[in-house]
Amino acid sequence: MGINIADTSTSNGVEESIYRLVIDSFDTVDMKWHFTSASLNASLFPLYRKYFTSVMSPGSDALYLLGGSKDDINTPVGIIRYDLINQTSVVDLSIAHPSLNFSWLGGSADMLPNGVVVLAFGAYSDGSLYNSSQVLLFDTNINEIIIQPINGIAPNPRTLASSTLGPDKTTIYYFGGQDDINLKNLFAGSVYNDLVILDTNTWSWISLKVTGVSPMPSISSRMTVFGQNKIFISTGLAFNFISTSVSVLNNVPSLGESIESSNLQWFTNYDVFDNPSNNKGLSGGAIAGIVIGVLLFIVIIFFLLWRYVPATKDIAKYIQQDLIWNPRSIESPIIPQYITEETSEVLMPDIRFCFDGFSDANFLPLVSCAFRNGTDCSDRMKTLDNNKQAPVYLDFFGDVSCTMFYPEQDFRIINDNQGYTDSTGTKVQFSFFAEPLEFGNIDLGVIYIDFYPPGRNPNVKAQGLNNETKISDEDYSRWLAQEKSSNSIQTILLRQGVRSAASYTLTTIKTMRKNDGWNYIGFSSSYDDSMDVKTSYKDAPQNINNMPFSDEYAIKPISQLVVQPDAFVLKTSKDQKVFTLLNAFAQAGGVLGLFIAVQTILFGFRPQSPWGIVHRWSFGSLKIKLTDRLANYFNTKGTPVPLINPVSTRLNNANGYSYFSNSSNTYIPAEPDVPSAVEGIAEQENRMHHMEERLQIMELLLKSYYLNAEVFKSLDDAVKRGHKEKRRSSLGIDKNKDTDSVLQNDALSQEFDSRSDDQNRLFQMQPRGTYQTNLASQAPLEVYDEEHEIERK
Repeated sequence: MGINIADTSTSNGVEESIYRLVIDSFDTVDMKWHFTSASLNASLFPLYRKYFTSVMSPGSDALYLLGGSKDDINTPVGIIRYDLINQTSVVDLSIAHPSLNFSWLGGSADMLPNGVVVLAFGAYSDGSLYNSSQVLLFDTNINEIIIQPINGIAPNPRTLASSTLGPDKTTIYYFGGQDDINLKNLFAGSVYNDLVILDTNTWSWISLKVTGVSPMPSISSRMTVFGQNKIFISTGLAFNFISTSVSVLNNVPSLGESIESSNLQWFTNYDVFDNPSNNKGLSGGAIAGIVIGVLLFIVIIFFLLWRYVPATKDIAKYIQQDLIWNPRSIESPIIPQYITEETSEVLMPDIRFCFDGFSDANFLPLVSCAFRNGTDCSDRMKTLDNNKQAPVYLDFFGDVSCTMFYPEQDFRIINDNQGYTDSTGTKVQFSFFAEPLEFGNIDLGVIYIDFYPPGRNPNVKAQGLNNETKISDEDYSRWLAQEKSSNSIQTILLRQGVRSAASYTLTTIKTMRKNDGWNYIGFSSSYDDSMDVKTSYKDAPQNINNMPFSDEYAIKPISQLVVQPDAFVLKTSKDQKVFTLLNAFAQAGGVLGLFIAVQTILFGFRPQSPWGIVHRWSFGSLKIKLTDRLANYFNTKGTPVPLINPVSTRLNNANGYSYFSNSSNTYIPAEPDVPSAVEGIAEQENRMHHMEERLQIMELLLKSYYLNAEVFKSLDDAVKRGHKEKRRSSLGIDKNKDTDSVLQNDALSQEFDSRSDDQNRLFQMQPRGTYQTNLASQAPLEVYDEEHEIERK
């Protein structure tokens, strides 16, 4: 059903349009609109009315138009019946049945299968609401209205609530609605988002706990049954915002199912916002343990340097006297460093509204507050006491009255574009109501609006609202001086008849402490934290149509302001010194690194030792434990350590470097093509010599160019120390020893030597026989000839 200009009339020579309600339909089969009103006489349709409700008969043959009011005249209207079969029949039932002519605005109507229409909630023509402990029953069979009392806990009275008959055809579901204040003024009052259930079998209100996230508050939304167990809720209006969300009520009981045993649940695909401010992080004990461990490690390192490196004292004295506590006369300049980080939430500032040029009678002026999702936030408005602190403005239209939006310090605006269920919306709408001192003069009277960072609002300290404000005494004194002369250029001036918007940006400011010598170091600098708020305002033109001074409104709206974040980012301004001690070390390290890189490119690079300060500078039992651990892990058989001991004593000289030459020991037979036994022995010997040479050359190259032999040296010391201890324990010398002890020591010595020989043989290569060192140089080679032996004998 829609509104259409059906015909016109002429009065006193002036042509006036007459608005009527017409019926058009949309066919879901061919997906087309069918405009029935275009082919019918316009006079058949009823005159336009608002706040009406329509229902369809059980057989879908008739449409009933109930309640409402004509224009601004709140007079009772009758019930209209429109025949959907014979589309030319439009009957006003109140003509034949005067009792059907009653006052009922913005109610909810639902048709039961027996032809009875249930009329719930709604308002009278004077704006008062119907009692929710009863409903009206309109019987379409006999065209009569009766009052039906309802048992149970009655919900809040309301108007413009959406409703639908459930799949079981006996239960009616209601959602949303507004109170009588919001009915008269969309900028004030309350909008509901609760689910109300009426059981028509027992005529009682049912209170059930519905799990899930409830839909946003709304009025004039639409409820539709989908399938066998779902109800859709879509669109709607909340204050001055239009809701475009769709919510689903799941597990709705169907025919034969009980509503009490059902598991109703709201369905949404939104995620719950994970507020970083609610994350506790590490516990206090864990943080304390980490801090103590780091401090203890630093103390140990500093103690070792202080005790074993004499230059440490001189360096510390130089840093303390010349670099930190007595800086140069030309100090480093400080520059701000801006950091921007994207986020899904931003803090909400405190906002003060001061009315100048308006009457303070009848509880005015006042400010109403609503979030974008329809949630009322007027409970966060605080009226300020002028006796404690009041600003002075230069224009001075009259007495100043101030109200402040004062949310919690950690209250945040969540980005609703991310689809979080607990988002109240990205906008906050403030509506202002007041009576100008000169009625009709929109130029007299203005609203001054000031933004303050959360937790640093000087009004809180001046009014004594909270003793935990973070504003300093210096800033507070400066603010008091500005209040006496209206000397703030950040103040927004909102005039009558203006509907505009303003945005804000919060910036955390970290100011470096000037008297702290530690800030000359260059890391972990100390800062004083503060916060600043910048605003942007759209100066819209004045329009008297934005001030509906009609009798319908109990209080007079004069202007409106929508506040939202400029962007969902976290901005930080951090002071930074240009020149610090750390910067000097960094520059020196960069130059040193450049020299090392050039040296490496030109002359190559030799890896450093894998051991650090603790391994190299340890002493006593700690040093022994470190080296013994190497011996126990890498050398359990007592084998000579590579890179420290030569492969063979033949390859050793005074400098530890030698290159073997075997030209004098090379055996070349007379006939190379005829092998002999002696040649085989010589070949085996030469192979061992070559292997020793290759191993020695490899170790020398690794030790000279690729490896640092410090760990090998420590391992060798541990192995040799272990041999000495074993020998000392088995061959101990006593000046007063007797014969038995000598014999015993000799026996132990023989046993130890035999075990050492057996152990050494394990590591000797025996390809075809036992190889002995320097055998070729001590025993000449002989060739065995069988024919020569026979001839000699």
